[in-house]
Amino acid sequence: MNNIILASLSPRRHELLSQLGIPFIVESANIEEIMDDRLPLDLRLEDLAYQKALPIARLHPQSIVIGADTIVSFHDQVLGKPKDYQEAKKMLLMFSGKSQYVYTSVTLLQGEKRISFTCKTEVIFKHLDEKQVEAYLSYNEWQDKAGAYAIQGAGEMLVDHYIGDFDTIVGLPLEQLRHVLKEEFDIEA
Repeated sequence: MNNIILASLSPRRHELLSQLGIPFIVESANIEEIMDDRLPLDLRLEDLAYQKALPIARLHPQSIVIGADTIVSFHDQVLGKPKDYQEAKKMLLMFSGKSQYVYTSVTLLQGEKRISFTCKTEVIFKHLDEKQVEAYLSYNEWQDKAGAYAIQGAGEMLVDHYIGDFDTIVGLPLEQLRHVLKEEFDIEA
């Protein structure tokens, strides 16, 4: 059996990958996340997932290394993790009553083999006022979250509905990952 390594310290990704019922370990490299703005959005994000997986894959060339990254796009503007409370508040108020798109890219590396994919889900927010946003922010879920919310937590109170895959919003599209593991690496998950 091939060793699987999740190249992410995200507890959400760990929890999601655990749902596949396959053994894996977590090992993450501390890299500077730099997006190549010359690339289309999906390739930009796939490159970042690749950058996260590559240092671990070099250490473990026989293992399957999974790297991932998630961003939010709003009116063609890429939004990552907010720097502080005020930026988080601004993002959430900006989303009020509107749609944004959550993209999660995944790269799997084993030796010279590289498979990457990107999944996209539309998230439509409820109409929110400042008091509702501040109530959500008091949960402190906004920290370390692209778009300043966690839909799998209290952030669900902000969301009217979504169109697409829930796991993409959380940070690891399981059905697509399951398919790639089976088709490309012969691993049943």
